[in-house]
Formats: sequence, structure tokens, C-alpha cells
Amino acid sequence: MARTPASDPFERLHEIVVLTHHVLRRGCRQMVDNASTVKDADVQPFVGYSLAFLTTLKEHHDQEETVLFPTLHDSVQVGIDARHEEHVQLAKFMGDFKDYLESVRDGQKTYAASEYLAQLQPVKDLVLPHVTAEEGDLEPENLRKLKVSEETMVKLLADMAAAGKASDRTVVLAFTIMHLTQDEKTLFWGKVPFVIRDYVFPLYTWWNSSFWKFASSSSL
Repeated sequence: MARTPASDPFERLHEIVVLTHHVLRRGCRQMVDNASTVKDADVQPFVGYSLAFLTTLKEHHDQEETVLFPTLHDSVQVGIDARHEEHVQLAKFMGDFKDYLESVRDGQKTYAASEYLAQLQPVKDLVLPHVTAEEGDLEPENLRKLKVSEETMVKLLADMAAAGKASDRTVVLAFTIMHLTQDEKTLFWGKVPFVIRDYVFPLYTWWNSSFWKFASSSSL
């Protein structure tokens, strides 16, 4: 039987964070797995896929910096300060990787797996432990012990949902859709009306459809 979204706001925050991190972990895995085998005809879609990953990661960090971190900073100061510093470091690595990808996309450079992987490596090596540490910071029992109120959590979830609605649907939303299983989508979005599930979501993924041959929601 499929799980349903947690009703407890502490559990719900952790659930959303973990699912979002699944998307990022799977994106990292797919880039590593495909970098050395991508065919010449698929270089541009693969570059587009990789840029979509960076856009998704940046938006995730932007939402944390503007919504999540300010709300919880006073209670989870040490963990949040550490995660913020990692965001700063990641921004540099992500910027270098983006510059490389755009130079390939624009025909200024020829794709080379060795250079691609060299640019990806520092991003991946920091993102993966970063998301694991963040999940620990936001464990429900940890937040309760730090005296975060339920009212604060309810408002935080509402603010995060509002921020999420401003996402680029053809890139960030589509990337997320393509890296979650059907059960995870239900857990992430709740009971989505069939019109959205069967007609709207596929429209968003159609927009950059050549990218998503590289996507996978298979287990980590």
C-alpha cells in the first residue's frame, strides 16, 4: 500500500527534504553514469540535462536560503551555518560547471567526458554529504528537542509550498517529476488530481523531452 504524506509538520518537512534530495542524488548518479558513454548525437540533450540539474539544485538552495534557513536559524544555528557555508562553496563549483556546459552548448568547446567529469566532481563530492548532513539537521526529533514550535513548522511548510509554485515548471518541476517514482510523487505532492497527473505533468516534461532520456527514478 502506497504511503500518504505525513500529517505531522515535523515529519512532513523531513519527508519533503528527503524526497527532494533523492532527486538530486539520482541526478548526480545519472550524470556520472552517462558522461563517458553519451553518443555524439546526444551531447546537446545531455548538456541540457546537466544544466537542468544545476538549475534544480540552485533553486533548491535559493529556497533554503530565503525560506528554510531564516525560519530555523535561531534553533538550528550550528547546522544551518554549516549548510550555508557549503552553499557558498557549491555556488563556485556550480558556476564553473555551468560555464563549461554552456561553452559546449554554444559550440565554443567540444564535449569531452574527462573535462565534464572533472567539472562535475567537486559539485558531486560536496552535494552528496551536504544533503545527508542536512537531513540529519532536520530530523523531526532533533527539531522538537531544539524547541521549534508546531506553529513555526506549519508556516514554514506553507511558505515552502508558495516558493515551490514559482519554480520553472519546464525545468525544475520536470526534473523533479522525472526523478521520483510514482509512489514518491504521491508522497511529495499528495493526491494530485488526475487532470494534473495525466495531462499537465506530461506537458511539462514534453517541453524539454530530449533531456529526460538521461533521467531515472530507480533506487539509489
